[in-house]
Amino acid sequence: MAKKITRTVMLKNERVTYTIEYKNVKNINIHCDSVRGLYVSMPEYADISELEKHLRMKADTYLSILHNKKTVKSSPAVQNRSIVLKGQTIEYELTYKKVKRVNLTISGRNGVRVSAPPEVSVDKIESFLRDNADFIINAVKKHEEENERIRNTPIYDNGGYIYYLGEKLSVKVVSADKNFAEIQNGVFVINTECPSDKRYRVAIVDAFLKSHAKYEISKRCRELYPRFKAKGIAFPQELRYRKMVSCWGNCRPGRSILTFNTHLVQLPEKCIEAVICHEFAHFIYANHSKDFYALLTEFMPDWRSYEGEINRLQEEVIIRDA
Repeated sequence: MAKKITRTVMLKNERVTYTIEYKNVKNINIHCDSVRGLYVSMPEYADISELEKHLRMKADTYLSILHNKKTVKSSPAVQNRSIVLKGQTIEYELTYKKVKRVNLTISGRNGVRVSAPPEVSVDKIESFLRDNADFIINAVKKHEEENERIRNTPIYDNGGYIYYLGEKLSVKVVSADKNFAEIQNGVFVINTECPSDKRYRVAIVDAFLKSHAKYEISKRCRELYPRFKAKGIAFPQELRYRKMVSCWGNCRPGRSILTFNTHLVQLPEKCIEAVICHEFAHFIYANHSKDFYALLTEFMPDWRSYEGEINRLQEEVIIRDA
């Protein structure tokens, strides 16, 4: 049976109660209407802090719907829908937002996503999807096959691999009196008291990643800080590190805290820097507006060139470990 919990979140100085239902779904799905209220279905491992960050960013939209005010559209801002394309049922997430045209994105982690202007009807959107049926079906199949390959690759075991600072290392498991991991001559060695127990191996790798993330990421934060100081940003009062499955980092401007995913240390150095710059930019803009991206470009002019690698490794690193 799905687990339900009730939480509250402050949206524009208004305390809003909403329901979370943990389900066997891949993505966070947000539903909002003036009758049912704010309702979220999501996987158990999803990050609630990231969810509530999104809710605060879209506060005007959700409050308008909850109060039954007249809006450009009567549909929920985010909808989880499905469509039959050439005999195959395709699930997709539809998001109404301020965009100029209907946009389609497909990834192994997030599936099929469509964003559209508020005035575009579902009929027109699904006509667009039918026009692109071959592309969608082939892309979904390709990502499903790749995800299956990734999931079936031994994780932290002999014959497997792990990334560290962008380098793909083969894994070797060794029986030992102590549990620890180390890199020897380009090989990631897991020393463990119980070589056959995956739980031990995962715990050892998690400890390794957290320790090295603290060192590598905090060092780069201080190296990059002069760029942020010039904009009047104070160095965070606290840098936190924890294993996350839905994001690389999180910024809490009011508390001067940056939290980084321990998996981030597996990315190449420039990708790490791009994520750090992204989170520091949130100290000035707590959204993803044009001003935010303009500031990010000031911090790191070539950040866009690393997006593809960051997204690819997110699937390679996090899907395997989810």
